[in-house]
Amino acid sequence: MNYERSGRIGAVFAKDSPVRDATIRSILLTNAASAPLLRQQAADRNLGRAEREVALFTLLDKQLQRGLYATFVSDLALLGSVPRNPANDSEYTAQPSLDPFREPRLTDGYGCAPLATNVRALAANPRDAKARLCLGDFWRLNGFDRAVEYRSAPKADELGGFARAFAERPLSRGDFYAEIIADPAAAANEKAYALYRAVMCYAPSGINDCGGAGYAPAQRRAFYFQLKRSYPQSPWAQKLKGYW
Repeated sequence: MNYERSGRIGAVFAKDSPVRDATIRSILLTNAASAPLLRQQAADRNLGRAEREVALFTLLDKQLQRGLYATFVSDLALLGSVPRNPANDSEYTAQPSLDPFREPRLTDGYGCAPLATNVRALAANPRDAKARLCLGDFWRLNGFDRAVEYRSAPKADELGGFARAFAERPLSRGDFYAEIIADPAAAANEKAYALYRAVMCYAPSGINDCGGAGYAPAQRRAFYFQLKRSYPQSPWAQKLKGYW
């Protein structure tokens, strides 16, 4: 905690550091480490696989969630240097897993490019509507909507709750949908899919799974009827049977 509060987190991960406990190191990597430190730990072949996986997952996740698209694509190359988890390895405890970045589910009907290709499009144009919709699908289909525990920082008086190395505001697919719905330049299929997904954020519990500001029931109803009236031939209008 002293290292964290005095801006010396790197000392925790120095080769002669007395801090060897895996849980302590993981908390700091997940919550307080900078991109260069995460990159250093992910690339260090002298470290155990579990710590390298925590470091690289954190680096990739935070870059993608904060719109740091060009560096995300560059750092994807580190995936090849971090060993995979052998089957039935009882000592392997790192969570979360790099598998979503190695072999992601990309779409269940919309049609998306490979992850690196899609993120390169966002690096060139962060307002690319289709690329943002596909990034939303990547998050949705690979469990990132449910990563609340991982993404919830410790309290300020706890280890990992003080330092903040990434200053950018986190993005959410809920924000993407709202922006695309309001964008007069968005293509019809993009806008129809954004309306469909904005309503489906609440299926079936009525609780927002997409992040962002969220929508009141009246707004969800309005999105539902906007989709049905404006894009009646869209497969998304035909697929959507109700709102929550």
